[in-house]
This record gives sequence, structure tokens and C-alpha cells, in this order.
Amino acid sequence: MVAVLAASGPGAQAQPGRGKGKGPVVPGQRLAGVLGKLAEPGSLPEYYLWDEVTGIRSTPFKPGFRMPKKDRKGDAITLGSSVELYCSTVNSVGQCDYVSTTDSTVLLPAYAPPNSANMVSRKILFVYIDMTSCGLPLDTQYVDPDTKQAMPMLVVYIFPSAVHVYDKDVKGSGLCGWQGNGLVPGNRVWLHGGSFSLGRPFSMIHELLHNEGLHHARQWRNGQLQEYGDFSSLMGLGDACPSSAETSHVKLGWSSPAVSINTGASGAGLTSAALPLGAVVAFNLPATYVSGLGNHIRVVPDWLWLPNSPTSSATNLYIDLRVAKQYTANAQINSHAADGPDYVYADKFNIHTVLTIKDAEASGRGREA
Repeated sequence: MVAVLAASGPGAQAQPGRGKGKGPVVPGQRLAGVLGKLAEPGSLPEYYLWDEVTGIRSTPFKPGFRMPKKDRKGDAITLGSSVELYCSTVNSVGQCDYVSTTDSTVLLPAYAPPNSANMVSRKILFVYIDMTSCGLPLDTQYVDPDTKQAMPMLVVYIFPSAVHVYDKDVKGSGLCGWQGNGLVPGNRVWLHGGSFSLGRPFSMIHELLHNEGLHHARQWRNGQLQEYGDFSSLMGLGDACPSSAETSHVKLGWSSPAVSINTGASGAGLTSAALPLGAVVAFNLPATYVSGLGNHIRVVPDWLWLPNSPTSSATNLYIDLRVAKQYTANAQINSHAADGPDYVYADKFNIHTVLTIKDAEASGRGREA
């Protein structure tokens, strides 16, 4: 049995450099990064640029800055896009106050989930709560000392979850020795002010995805199955997007399987019938950062276990192509490569195993593994 995988990605693109995160901006200065915007009650909106390689967020624009709606090619400039801008004029304190359309370029548009994705947009409330349960004194800055009720701090739109945030690093308190907690599944997340908790965006997403039913991404090393050992996914200890085994979860629907380019077989569940001995079944897989559409193959090895009988010992396989593309959330997927070859995931086909009983739950296929 031979399965031929043909990897593909977009053509070569100019790589954006790094905009300066410190010091005043000067006229004509090049600014580049992933575009974001802060909008807090009582203050003007403020755009920022995020360098996904260094993790540095710079705010070179004046508060209330008006971003061009389109770049010089007519492409829309939206939040989440990787952009290259040349500042036309600056104000008296060295903040960029004008960028023309002709000096703007969208290097990589913001990622849009496939049409099949289960889009969820509901209000959640970030609050700071009473920390006495963690052995710390009541902080009256965030909790009303009379009612003991948490004070609302910020409303955002994301998963339908309530996120409770402790305003300090409570990990050393002796009672709350965690970086974050999330119900699996559920609608509650708990974080604290530590650098690896609220200070790490991937940690918040990790806990929110627990609410959606995802478990930890594990990996075998030195004969042991490490609970957070998969560094190719934020569901492990990785600084990268989830793998296709996770993004294809029925509650997310962020990715879909590929279709064979020579047999037409669906990559949603390749069994022995779709993979006859000696046959070539070819797929053209894009890197996962390029698109969620047709970006993985799911193999159901029914020659190793009884079909339609999920168990806690048999596994299915998910195959995808990971690339450490600059200015995407996968840029740091090889951040622990110095620890050994089994920490290197980029520019390779990654194979994830999923217990068939868990795969049946995650895929919504019931008893069909």
C-alpha cells in the first residue's frame, strides 16, 4: 500500500521585515506586522502591529489613527492581515498620524475559516474575582469589598464562555497551582496574571478550546507519553495553531479533509477499501496555515481493528503539512527545536494518532470510528 502526498503552498512572497517597536516614528519609516486594534471604554481606538516571530507588539500609530481601507492593489486592509506600511507624516510626539493608500500593502490577508466552520459569536465577560479561595487577600481594586462581587472589566466577542481572571500570579499561593483551567467541555475558564497564563495568548485559547471539547495534545518521548508533549499544537505546550486532528473537531469545523486527485476518494476516513494493496492514492495537501479547506487526511486502519467498534486502545491517523510561515500563528512551531529532532515539526508531514473512541466523539460520527 502506497499513499503519495503532494504538498503545495502559495507562491513565493516577499517577507515583511520588523517594524520598530520602540522609539519615535520618522516620516517614511517602514512599519510591518499583523494588524490589530485596541478599543477600551473611554479612550480612542489604537492600532498596533504584532511581530509573530518575536512576539513584540508595537503601537507606532497615534490614538484615533484612521487606517486606509484598501492598499495600493485594492485589497482590503482588515484586522489580522499582515501589512507593510510606510508612514507619511508623524505628530509632535513621534507617532504616525497618516498613511496613504499608495504606501500600504497587504502581504497576507487575515485567515478566514471555511464556510463549513461552525461560527460562534457571543458576548463573554472578563472579570477579576475574589482570590481568597487561593489563599490571597481580597483585592478591592477589582472586587467590591461590600458585595464581594467581581467588577466587570472588559467585554469581548469569542467563544460562548465566561472567563474568570485572577489579577495576580496565584500559582505560588499553594491553593491554585495551575497556569489555567477550563471545563472539558463546558463554558468556564480560569486564568491568572502570570506570564504563562493571561500573559500568553495561546494559554487562553488552550483553555477556551477545552470548553469546546478538546483534550491535551500528548507525545511519546523516551518511552513515556507526555501529557503536554506535543509542541506542534497549543493544546500541548506549542506556540502554534492546533493540528488538523483538533481543528476538524465537530464543534469547531475549522478544517476539512482533502480529496484524492487521482481516485476521488475522500480523505475523511481512508479504510482498506480506499487503500487497496499496491495502489497509489495521491493527495495535494496545502500547508495548514494556507487554508482549512482540504488540508488533511484521516486514515482509519480497519485492517488492525474491528470497524465500527471504537475502543480506548485502537487509533486513527491524521496527516497534515505544517510550515513555520512568518507572520502566521505557526511561525514559532519549531521554537523548541534545540531540544531534539522530535521537537521539529515544520516543513514536514505530521501524523497524529487519536483513540478511536475519542475520534468518534470528536467527529460526531457516533459509533462509526
